Amino acid sequence: MITRRLFARFLLVAVALLYVGAATAQNILWRVRGDSATMYLLGSVHLLRHADFPLDPALDAAYQAADRLVLELDINSANPMATQTLINRIGRIDEGDLADWLGPSDFARAQTLAAELDMDLDRMRPLKPWLAAITVLQVQLARLGFSPDLGVDIHFAERARADGKPVEGLETIEFQLAQFDGLSREEQSAFLMQSLEEAENIPEEIDAMMEAWRRGNAGGLASILEEGFKDYPALYDRLVKDRNANWLPRLLELLDGEDDVLIVVGALHLVGSGSVIDMLQRRGFEAEQL
Repeated sequence: MITRRLFARFLLVAVALLYVGAATAQNILWRVRGDSATMYLLGSVHLLRHADFPLDPALDAAYQAADRLVLELDINSANPMATQTLINRIGRIDEGDLADWLGPSDFARAQTLAAELDMDLDRMRPLKPWLAAITVLQVQLARLGFSPDLGVDIHFAERARADGKPVEGLETIEFQLAQFDGLSREEQSAFLMQSLEEAENIPEEIDAMMEAWRRGNAGGLASILEEGFKDYPALYDRLVKDRNANWLPRLLELLDGEDDVLIVVGALHLVGSGSVIDMLQRRGFEAEQL
């Protein structure tokens, strides 16, 4: 049985929907030194508001110090039309519709919850539950003033394009979408139901994460992550730990190179057991939080 808050908390944490406040003594930002190269690892904030800029000066300093930028996904090379076509292909139901996936009782409940949020669930009938869940959350965040066009990763990708700084991605959009599409039917349905049930609580959920982010409280973010996944270690491995391990060879290669680099990935990948920081420290690297 899926716990009541697992997927709502997972979506908030996994997509790193945090926002920043004033400059602080520490950030979700680390510096790791190789023999020749210095690596900065920044916990990404994928949606921000205009009021959240300018970013903390420490983030700008890390960007300025880096010769190249590495993101989860190379945004500068992404084709928006091709990406939307891919989402439509992967995220849409081949046979039947959302009502068939959820069943009559859950679909009726979902319609009621969506109506209370001034959303028309019938417009999401062609979508698989995971994509409908993300759509619900995006709508709620947009109503709060958050925009994916203002995310930290996009912010630095656009600067890198203007500056002629090299950019690369650790993953492809196909791989990232597959992490959601690979969830079981039960998990996807629970994902959507909890997203609808918890939508009105999004501001409170974000507040806790924002406070941890603003204070550079890596332990606080790790606690939120661990609470969400404590009963689902296999899911944590699939969505977080295994991806960190997949990135590690490239990160070690960069540390062994000559260029200083800024790595920008979702905040959950840098905190807690099995994080990128944890893996680097286990290999003898010192990680200094900035």
